[in-house]
Amino acid sequence: MMEVFIFVPTLSYYWLNNQSFIYTSFIAISFMILSLIQNKHTKSLIFKEEYASLWIKLFFAAYLLITIFLIIRQGGIDYCAFNLDAIYELRSENRLSGIIGYLLNWCAKVFFPFFVIYYHYQKKKLMILPLLILQVLLFLSFGNKAFLFSIPLIIMCIKIMERGRFLKDFLLCMVGINITSYILDILKVSDFLRRSIPYRMIYIPAQIQFQYYNFFKVRDKLYFAETIIGKVLSMDKPYPDGITYYIGRYYSNNRNFGNANTGVFSDAIANGGFFCMFIYTIILGIIFRLIDSITTELPLYTVVSSLSYMMFVLNDTSLLTTLLTGGLGVMVLLLILLTQILDNVIFILSLNLNKNSI
Repeated sequence: MMEVFIFVPTLSYYWLNNQSFIYTSFIAISFMILSLIQNKHTKSLIFKEEYASLWIKLFFAAYLLITIFLIIRQGGIDYCAFNLDAIYELRSENRLSGIIGYLLNWCAKVFFPFFVIYYHYQKKKLMILPLLILQVLLFLSFGNKAFLFSIPLIIMCIKIMERGRFLKDFLLCMVGINITSYILDILKVSDFLRRSIPYRMIYIPAQIQFQYYNFFKVRDKLYFAETIIGKVLSMDKPYPDGITYYIGRYYSNNRNFGNANTGVFSDAIANGGFFCMFIYTIILGIIFRLIDSITTELPLYTVVSSLSYMMFVLNDTSLLTTLLTGGLGVMVLLLILLTQILDNVIFILSLNLNKNSI
């Protein structure tokens, strides 16, 4: 999924817009390093937590309560969300910071996909319905289109993973979505799908990557001044208003332009150049290996579908932010707990089989 949503669009943007061969080459090298790290034999890493089922129930209760609280705090459904052309006015009103912003990210990007997968795995399909309703309400309250698109994304991943032909079916689905979006636009039915999928989720992130590279190749790097590390070390920010706003205005000539958020690799360039990009790639590879090692006993669709949203997060967010406040760390914890539940089920099933044999 990273190759589909990060690597291929980056190559396409490079070819179509005569962008930096050097940066594109380092992107290719980074993906080779990730592949080499993943291709080594993965040993199973087992964590023992006898109260895993209870912890998951507590997380689920917390997810429900926090989501309802966030919706009420935001003022409930905003009818601007029904007008997809005016939805950015609603999003501009969101000034969430600190723990409230983290909780929103975790509810929409971590708890929602995980519990959809969890109840699908438990064959409790009716439990998925309230989760879908809450996710739609989050979209109608906060206006983030990614919350809405996460629903078909996760369902699509579940279905094609269960068929056992992930790459082929996933690519066919994405090609179908892109073709449909342009047909709807050409027929003057709606340009919303085109602006949302091929443009916002594929073209724009690739464009912003090269904007970051072109900006920082001739200017001072951030050296983590805008991260938790910089705050702890009391480092001064080299650019006003935060780099995402600064670059957004710089390349758009529009003082009201929003965040130019970027993903893992170009964020590494901004903070420390190609050496930092190399370090980020190794860390990301280690994280993926860790996920592999703690989920060897889980059905593959549970892992891939749970992490599908995170691939979009990695395309728009830095590695450190994704791991901590973006929710990747929380997702790893939930997958560990799910592994414990599966182990318990297998153990009980084994006892019953032995008893019947006797």
